[in-house]
Amino acid sequence: MTAQRHAECDEYVTVRLPALRRLAYLLCQNWHTADDLVQSAIVKVYMYWAKAAAADNIDAYVNTILVREFLREQRSSWFLSRPPHRAAATSAGTT
Repeated sequence: MTAQRHAECDEYVTVRLPALRRLAYLLCQNWHTADDLVQSAIVKVYMYWAKAAAADNIDAYVNTILVREFLREQRSSWFLSRPPHRAAATSAGTT
């Protein structure tokens, strides 16, 4: 990635970070998990910035990455192996 593209991506992520965190929280209902989800999505955005920058709607492109990361996590064996009562207790702050 060129220095200019890197700067463009940094600026975009800096501006959109609060909105990405809110969307992630709406998806997973846990701020810690939301932050992890946003981090995973931002890595993908950096990897595919040229494609994202060329999209008609960059916000929609990045939101799609975030939602797909959420769905990927939901289907992962780690998520499926957690008992439902432990998952609810963990997100409520009790263990």
